[in-house]
Amino acid sequence: HDTFKHYEYYIHDFAYANISLHLIVILYQTINHQFLGAAEADCELMDISLAVIENLESHFQICFHTQERQEINKLIYENLCLARADSEQELIQIVGQQLYQTTIEMIEKLNRHYGLHLERNALLYPLSLHLKNLLARYQNGSYLKNPLLDSIQKSCPLLFECGLYIAQHLNEEYRMEISEDETAYLAMHIGADIERQNANNKKLKCILLCPDYYNSQNDIYQYLLANFDSQIHIVSVCSREEHIPAEDFDLLFTTVETAHSYPHTVLIPPFKNAVNLKTVFNQIQEKMDQKKLKILSEHFTRFFQPELFYLQTEEAEDKEALIYRLYQLLKDKRFVNHYFYENVLKREKAA
Repeated sequence: HDTFKHYEYYIHDFAYANISLHLIVILYQTINHQFLGAAEADCELMDISLAVIENLESHFQICFHTQERQEINKLIYENLCLARADSEQELIQIVGQQLYQTTIEMIEKLNRHYGLHLERNALLYPLSLHLKNLLARYQNGSYLKNPLLDSIQKSCPLLFECGLYIAQHLNEEYRMEISEDETAYLAMHIGADIERQNANNKKLKCILLCPDYYNSQNDIYQYLLANFDSQIHIVSVCSREEHIPAEDFDLLFTTVETAHSYPHTVLIPPFKNAVNLKTVFNQIQEKMDQKKLKILSEHFTRFFQPELFYLQTEEAEDKEALIYRLYQLLKDKRFVNHYFYENVLKREKAA
């Protein structure tokens, strides 16, 4: 966690849990000399990956082999919330056009077959990278053990069924047999996306409009999420105004003036150190209050009816008589039973 913070990378809870779990597996295998198999050609590791590896090696007094180092690098790369306009094209270059299309098809088929609402853009990146690594492991004759296999099979049968569906699809496409352990990892990706959606439903749906000069787009993206993750969910990052999605959103963060007007726009500087967090917080809070008020106004009549409001214009009544009058209004509409009046009086006395 400290390493991610030091390198100013935002990582949400589910990705952090995913990284932690995979690292535990790799550590267990390394400490017990159960190596993953033949390594691929050596690749350059990210600075953040090197820092994590050095910390783990120092703490556990171990030395990772090339294969383990590459696995950790891939693992961290998968889970970083990268926000670049060319991310899909970059993804195709990394995993290849065939695997990219296969992953899209699998997500769409899972949604149709199981009635899910998996978000293609959110799941495409981590799942396709995972599948690329899975294919590499299969070709090398190795696989990852999953300590949560039994738990997922017993407690999350639908998720495991989704993992089996992906495994079957891969078998048909690539003629490869997927182990139960690897199938459980596939199920975890589906579960993580469902959990992420549940967490994001309460947040403001936001767009970030920011031309990508000197990686400023990713810096701003990471900075906003690091400070306002509990309140906002950035669903899209755009370099140009015409790339803003047509779908509804709550808030537009932009570093440039826009030609069109939007319901709620927050203009911020293009450099994170110049962002006034207090101003941004106030504007987010204002929009959240507006959203709550809108929900209340849309559903108000479901809970309140004009005929159930009583305006007292005469001399003040006795408290119990007034409560009884209100109780009669509810009882006449069959909203309450005959025990209700006694229970209200008990509540009044207790208070």
